[in-house]
Amino acid sequence: MNATEDAARRLLAPHLWVREEVLWCDLPQGTNAVAAASARQGFFATVIAVSGLAVVFLYAGTSFIRKDDPSSGVFVLGFGAALISAVLMGRTMMAWLRGQRAARGMAYGVTNRRVLIVHGDELEWVGPKQMEDVVIRGGNVVVTRQRSELESLWNPEAPGFVDENTPGQGLIEKANTAQREMTLAALRDPQHVLALVQTLQHRTAS
Repeated sequence: MNATEDAARRLLAPHLWVREEVLWCDLPQGTNAVAAASARQGFFATVIAVSGLAVVFLYAGTSFIRKDDPSSGVFVLGFGAALISAVLMGRTMMAWLRGQRAARGMAYGVTNRRVLIVHGDELEWVGPKQMEDVVIRGGNVVVTRQRSELESLWNPEAPGFVDENTPGQGLIEKANTAQREMTLAALRDPQHVLALVQTLQHRTAS
C-alpha cells in the first residue's frame, strides 16, 4: 500500500459499514481533472436550471417578431442569450473552483458493497443495484446510477415525452444524464478501477 492509498483509507474509514471491505482506494492524482469534472456537472446543472428561462425569452422574442416588431424581438432574444450565457459561464467557473478545493480532501473507494467518493464530511456513493452503466471517459471512471422512481416520472428521454425537434432538447437530455453521474477523476489506473466496478455490478446482478 502506497502513501496515497493509506491516506485514502483513513478518509474512507469513518464512512464504512459493518463488514464492508475496501477492495481499492486512492486519492485523485491531480486537481485539474477533478475541477473539470466538477465544472461539467455545474454546467449541466445550470442548463437544467435556466431551461425554463430560455423558453420564456424564446417565446417572448418570437412573439414580438410575429407581431411585426422584429427589432424588439431581436433585442429580447439577444438579451436572453447574453444573460443565459453569463449565468452558464459564471456557475461553471464557480463549479471549477469548488472542484479545485474539494480535490484536496477527496478520496475514492470501491468496496464489496458500493463505490464511494468522500470529500470532506460529504459522502457520495452508489450500490451495484443502482448502477446503470460504468465507462472510462478520458482518465476518469464515470458511474451512472439508474433513475429513481421520482426521476422516472419525469423522463424527457422517453419516447413521446417531448417533441424531439424542440430546440435544445438534446442538450437537456445530456444534462439530465449528467446529473446521475458519479465521476472518479484523475485516477492512477482507470482500467483497474473500471474492472473492479464492473465485477461488483455484475456479481450482484447475477
